[in-house]
Amino acid sequence: MADIDVEEGGKSVDLTGKRVLVVEDELLIGLELEQSLTDAGCAVAGPVESVDQAKELIAGAALDAALLDVNLNGRPVDEIAGLLADRDIPFAFATGWAADNLPRPFADRPVLQKPFSPQDVLAVLRLLLDRPSAV
Repeated sequence: MADIDVEEGGKSVDLTGKRVLVVEDELLIGLELEQSLTDAGCAVAGPVESVDQAKELIAGAALDAALLDVNLNGRPVDEIAGLLADRDIPFAFATGWAADNLPRPFADRPVLQKPFSPQDVLAVLRLLLDRPSAV
């Protein structure tokens, strides 16, 4: 799991117009993520609450980054993470779960630990967008 320095991570990255997929099955958290991203000028795809909805958006939308809950109504997001990685779309996990519950091939991805603030959300997104596409 990558440590996130919310004070330093990617401050110079302009988020205006960045297309961000939000995958979250808890309605209020999804809406909070959407609001934080929209307030920063991002275009939000979602929030979606199922693996199938996320797969449709990944297949049909141009995305700059994604924030994924680890578990969607009891279903792991390994497949979504794999699709994003295959398309070189940087992503982070937004979760309250422990690090050992992250999908194994992606355990080194940044984690936005719940509960989080709007500033934490933006810092993680800037970190994702400030890194090479291998993130």
